[in-house]
Amino acid sequence: MLSRKEENMIRRYCLYPQIAMAALVMAFVILGPWLILEMVDDLVFHNEKFVPYGLYVCLGFVGFFLFTFCYCILKSKFGMRGKKWRELGNRLNIRQSEKDYSGKVAGAIGLGAAGSLMEQSENKTLKKAGKAMEVAGAVDTVAVALEMSFEQMENANEMANTYGVKVPKIKKYLISFAVASVLILIAVYIPQFKDANLLKKENIALASERIEEVKEALSPVCEYVSADSPKERYQAYGYKVFGYIRGLTSDGETSYVVVEFNKLGVITRVSYDEEISMEKSMEENLNQIEEDFKMLHGALENLNVPLLSVELLSIYQLPDDFRKAFLSGSYYEGIKVRYEENNSNIYCCYETDSEEQFNAYSRPRVYLNIYGK
Repeated sequence: MLSRKEENMIRRYCLYPQIAMAALVMAFVILGPWLILEMVDDLVFHNEKFVPYGLYVCLGFVGFFLFTFCYCILKSKFGMRGKKWRELGNRLNIRQSEKDYSGKVAGAIGLGAAGSLMEQSENKTLKKAGKAMEVAGAVDTVAVALEMSFEQMENANEMANTYGVKVPKIKKYLISFAVASVLILIAVYIPQFKDANLLKKENIALASERIEEVKEALSPVCEYVSADSPKERYQAYGYKVFGYIRGLTSDGETSYVVVEFNKLGVITRVSYDEEISMEKSMEENLNQIEEDFKMLHGALENLNVPLLSVELLSIYQLPDDFRKAFLSGSYYEGIKVRYEENNSNIYCCYETDSEEQFNAYSRPRVYLNIYGK
């Protein structure tokens, strides 16, 4: 006949391994929701600011689960080797498994340690192998821990079944606690999501206003103007406005400007682009390019929109080196001129195909790109 104290001891040692295994699994599983929440913060709300609270809570749960695992597995291990537990087993000759895990534990730790040392090598192959060994050591350690928990659970269940002790079902409580942990983690991210969403809406409104101003400025001189709409599609990498003087809805060589913005509506790049007419002389083409670039610049120069650098709306003329090379060159020789001015990089190029490769699909063009930095 068992005393109440002995019955409670058997129940505890039946529950400890279950709790230990659940805690160990949750220590890894909790990282999944955290990673998903971080991805939502980045990909949905485009939050570039690192907010550490979610990470701290996640690491707190990991620490708590690992502590719970260690406490339960050690409590079972030492308790089942104690005098009282052995007396219960001997009373009815109940067989208890006692495997020696010292070799497996040492092997797992040694594998991880060897991998860590190999990662410090300058040899790339050894580094990769070391990383793989570290992972293998970690997996092996978890496998050994789970094997120990299973052994303890089998021993405790064998004792409970023999003595007819009813062990309470705690599966639903473990699941409830796991779900509660995830919900707490989600709750931590809700204020962060709200702030990120509010900032996103402010950025959209700001960018939309500035893009609309550029569209209105280009409309009087362009036959066609198109622009990205932040309200229809938020783009963390920025937006573009295209203004075509001709060549899109009318005949003639294509001539257009591209104005690029960052997500806040700050202009970061202006690009003038014009197609060359093979029926005109080099001088006629150059005059047409300069006239068109001047017209497009005139539409943009008085914008009340923030700039990454002032040169974005002050430079539109082709460099002298480019003009000289263009006038003295041929339609089949490309030209590239690059220079820096204050806080801007300027690229002026004539792109074409060689005379041997030139055909009906060739589109020689001159472009002037101004990048703010």
